[in-house]
Amino acid sequence: GGWLLHRWDRFAIPDDTDDSCLVHLTNNFSEQQSLWLKKKIEGHYPRDREPSSLTPPEYRHLRAYPTFFGKQLAPEMDACVISNVLAFMRSRDYPWSQYDKDSLEFLQLVLNRKDYLLRPFEISPNYNHPLVILYHLTRLVSRFPHPQHRQLAENLKMHLHQYDHQHANFMELLLLNTCLLRMELEPHELLLPEDWPGQFNRFYFFQAGMLTAFQKVHWRKCTVHPFFHLKYRCEAFYWTLLLEYQVLSQRRYSKP
Repeated sequence: GGWLLHRWDRFAIPDDTDDSCLVHLTNNFSEQQSLWLKKKIEGHYPRDREPSSLTPPEYRHLRAYPTFFGKQLAPEMDACVISNVLAFMRSRDYPWSQYDKDSLEFLQLVLNRKDYLLRPFEISPNYNHPLVILYHLTRLVSRFPHPQHRQLAENLKMHLHQYDHQHANFMELLLLNTCLLRMELEPHELLLPEDWPGQFNRFYFFQAGMLTAFQKVHWRKCTVHPFFHLKYRCEAFYWTLLLEYQVLSQRRYSKP
């Protein structure tokens, strides 16, 4: 938190459901440990607690999985975080809960209302990019197919088909093609530009809002403004995304 902000608990970064679920998805935790995480996520916020005022009104009736295990934070809902939590729940084949149902409805609304395009920050304040949002949704339905995901998968195919790829940069087209390949659709032509490693420096997969902890409506315009976003990039992760695309592409074109 720096030399000043660390003095206040208000600015301490809380644990979050997103990273917790990703750790459990990539490590061999016991059933008991995973069940503990499930109960922690579902029990952290009572269902009658109001969500963050920064969440669009059309979504506030839902009690989807929140982002943070914060002491004083109102439940903040993020489409990418929700996708990762649902992936964890389906990886363990836990029975569907009301949180699962509300979370899936949240993701359906994101597509139906095209909010991943129209207001990506409000429905995903920690990722805030249309293709990063589509990437998370696609990973969920392709890696963890489930009858409840069928409608979401069909909607995803339609939106991926319609996405304007003509104005996408290299990293954006890479993510879009990865989504298309995951959904067993034909990808677009992806050419490596001469300065293509430099493309890494112009793309941010993760973007955190500096002001999202302040649950005041009058902060909304400031919160959404890019000036107040902390943007992160990771070269090693971007190489991994490129490798993922190449593996998926080879699998598609190596089929008899």
